[in-house]
Amino acid sequence: MSEVLQIVGRIVETADPERIILFGSAARGTMEPSGLWYAKDSVIATPKEVERYKDSPCLVFCPALREGIVLYDTPAA
Repeated sequence: MSEVLQIVGRIVETADPERIILFGSAARGTMEPSGLWYAKDSVIATPKEVERYKDSPCLVFCPALREGIVLYDTPAA
């Protein structure tokens, strides 16, 4: 998990995201190595896009929001 936290820190530092959600096999704890490294995919969306597509079971937003783990959320002002 320390690798994931390092990645989150780099993303926050460089991209200033509103939220970072870990989803899929990584969030379920069933992720296995792919060759020498773990597979990592990123999905980038605006809050408006997430709101629009959050209930569409054919897109990644629905399962990510339902099963994902929030690793970073914008601190309250």
